[in-house]
Amino acid sequence: MKTKTTPIVALVGASLCLFPGSLIAGGGADAPLYAGISVTIGSPQTFSGVGGTNTSTTAGTANAALMAFEAAIGGANNGANPPPQATGFRTINWDGVALDGTDFGGNSIVISLNNVVGIPVNRFEERGVIFEEIYAVSGPASGGDTSTFFTVNPTVTNLFPAFSPTKTFAMFNDNTIDMSFNLATIHTQVPKPAATRGFGAIFRNVEIANSTSIEYFNDSQSLGKFFVPAGSQGQAEFLGVLFANPIVTGVRITCGTDVLFSFNGATFSSSSSDNPAGGHNLVVTDDFVYAEPALATNTQPTINATAGTPFNGPVATFRDADTGATANNFSATIQWGDGHLSPGSIAGNASSGFTVSSSNTFAVAGTYGVRTEVTDFQGSSVTLHNLATVAGPGIVTNISTRATVGTGSNVLIAGFIVGGNNSVHAVVRALGPTLTSFGVSGALQDPILEIHDGSGTLIASNDNWKDTQQAVIQATGLAPPDDRESAILTTFALGNFTAIVRGKNNTTGVGLVEVYNIP
Repeated sequence: MKTKTTPIVALVGASLCLFPGSLIAGGGADAPLYAGISVTIGSPQTFSGVGGTNTSTTAGTANAALMAFEAAIGGANNGANPPPQATGFRTINWDGVALDGTDFGGNSIVISLNNVVGIPVNRFEERGVIFEEIYAVSGPASGGDTSTFFTVNPTVTNLFPAFSPTKTFAMFNDNTIDMSFNLATIHTQVPKPAATRGFGAIFRNVEIANSTSIEYFNDSQSLGKFFVPAGSQGQAEFLGVLFANPIVTGVRITCGTDVLFSFNGATFSSSSSDNPAGGHNLVVTDDFVYAEPALATNTQPTINATAGTPFNGPVATFRDADTGATANNFSATIQWGDGHLSPGSIAGNASSGFTVSSSNTFAVAGTYGVRTEVTDFQGSSVTLHNLATVAGPGIVTNISTRATVGTGSNVLIAGFIVGGNNSVHAVVRALGPTLTSFGVSGALQDPILEIHDGSGTLIASNDNWKDTQQAVIQATGLAPPDDRESAILTTFALGNFTAIVRGKNNTTGVGLVEVYNIP
């Protein structure tokens, strides 16, 4: 995916794919390099419609096209929660995003209070999506005006009513949205790259033909750019494209021709207006729908290692658009994610591509982002991303238990065992209020966490996680989203342990307890 410059630092970092391409010393363009083995694009199905409402079933309308797209994917709407599903699709309609700065545990940027906020890149990781940077969600201008983004650009009155009330989605400082797909996982975990069979979106106010588009990518390789059908002022439009296999690792959405508004981290401004006759068209998006993200058909090799034991094997695959290329044309450097750097050996593979292999010894168990830089001596390059899962003595696997927390002896009790030869460093969390944002009704509003050893002795407790260990817990990246939730960071010796979750003042509700190993 592309890189962009913005004055705002993303709330949560994510691994992004960069477009390759450079020049040979002689001045000609070198053939590009692509991640993974070759994919078969085939003849994808295209679904499009214009006009109508979010209940329209008349052929040719936006909603009818959206419904046909979902039916072609097949299966059920898998909702907002992990784990990944074998079939079905996911949707995003933005309406659950709070506009007052409290969204996602307060991890959002207020652009225009109660009207426009910037959301973190992993706001919808539970639904299998990671954004390239912070994008904006807007609600209605007022109780009597359902249009959105009016407060940041007063010229757009009545242009952007939400398709599925009450909010829409757009970007600032430019007119493109870039996103990649991941397996549906809890947003505190490292995203696991994935691919989808297809993606579609509702648009508002596409008035200039061949200007608003969705481009589909398999890593850095374009699978095709498809244009959203044009309608009249304020109308809804839908475009969706469905491939035979999960080969779409990311998409780029281009909305209209102009920047909707600008934001420098403190103040917003606008200098654009919608003027199709003059070649200026402002566009926003609403509902997203996409097939359940799964492992890509040309996924990178699996890296499984054991702490303290040398790993030696494949770490990445790539292909060259130049079919005459040989392994001697390339060099590779691998960053293992643990501070180690090593060269890679390159060999041709049975898929008409190339495999990079190397060796490394991880000192500590955990999950590491492995980054491989491949360079063609004639100029092109590509960055390959992978994950190494490293097991080892004394590792606590990430575990979680969700249950109803009652009173007395009817509390949430979760046991875990530390085995092997070494003690482990781990964070134990008790979540309650955060579950509401994942559609869990009756969530426990103020959990209290206790940890007991195998003999039943209380070894640690916490009510509100910021009361103790705030700095060290934040440093792990595992701080609970809500201040009322609990967390404990400690070292566990070998043996049995029990985490108990109670409700403060004997309150009840659904709670979640989690244990994370800290390498």
